[in-house]
Order: sequence, then C-alpha cells, then structure tokens
Amino acid sequence: MLDRSLIGLKSLPGVNEIEKGAIRKFAEALGEHNPIYHDEEIARALGFKSLVAPPTFIMTLKPGSNVRESLNLDYRRVLHGEFGVRYIRPITAGEKITVVGEIKSIHEKQGASGRNEFIEITETGTGEDGSEVFTKLTVVVYRPEPEERK
Repeated sequence: MLDRSLIGLKSLPGVNEIEKGAIRKFAEALGEHNPIYHDEEIARALGFKSLVAPPTFIMTLKPGSNVRESLNLDYRRVLHGEFGVRYIRPITAGEKITVVGEIKSIHEKQGASGRNEFIEITETGTGEDGSEVFTKLTVVVYRPEPEERK
C-alpha cells in the first residue's frame, strides 16, 4: 500500500524560460505550420507578445523536482490511467513559466483482477505575475504485487 502521508507533497518550483528557438523546433517536429509558431511578426500582428507555443509544448516544461520519486514505485507495475490539461491562456516566447507538481490524492479501487491504487498528480504552471497558465492532471494506476491485490 502506498504511503498516504505523501498526499499534498509538492515539488520544488521549476522555472522554465520559453525560447523562440525551442518553440520553432517543437512546432517543426510536430509538422505544425501555423505561422504564429514560426513568424514573430505574424504572432504580434494577431495580438500576441511573441511566438506562441503549441498547446502540447507544456509537456516540455518541468517542475523543480519530481514528486513521483517520493512514491518509490516499481515502474513495472505502473499503468497510465488518465491525462488532462486545463489551459488558461497561450504561452509565448520570452516568458518564464514556473511549474510545481503536487500529489493530489492516492486512493484504491477494487477491480476484476483485484485492488489497484490510483495516484493523482497535478503540475501547475504560473506566469511571472503569479497567475495560473495551465494545470496538467495525470492519474497513475499502480498494481500491487499479486498477493497484495486481494
């Protein structure tokens, strides 16, 4: 059984500087040709401060430490459960986005093959003014050893 005292544990804040080159390379790797990802003049003409990061760019932004390490999981027994993102606003080049991860909950559910534990982890990105930019939710399913599932 996972340690429930870890609920509420937060990572160190990680400051991520959003660079034009990183946005362009990321968009190129996606095959994304929208000019707001490549042409700063067009992005500015459309009301943005600079190049806009594609929505999935947030996957490259990291907290200052990994809260999952505290769970001491055997990754052979980890399954992906759920993933979601709540965007508040676009991210643009030149910003510094601070990301903090947090273990929000750990709970059990009984399934056909036995008991599983579900771990909900959020990562919240904030702008330099402290306002929320996005929140990612990841749900990890942890399957205990067969003798522990009952």
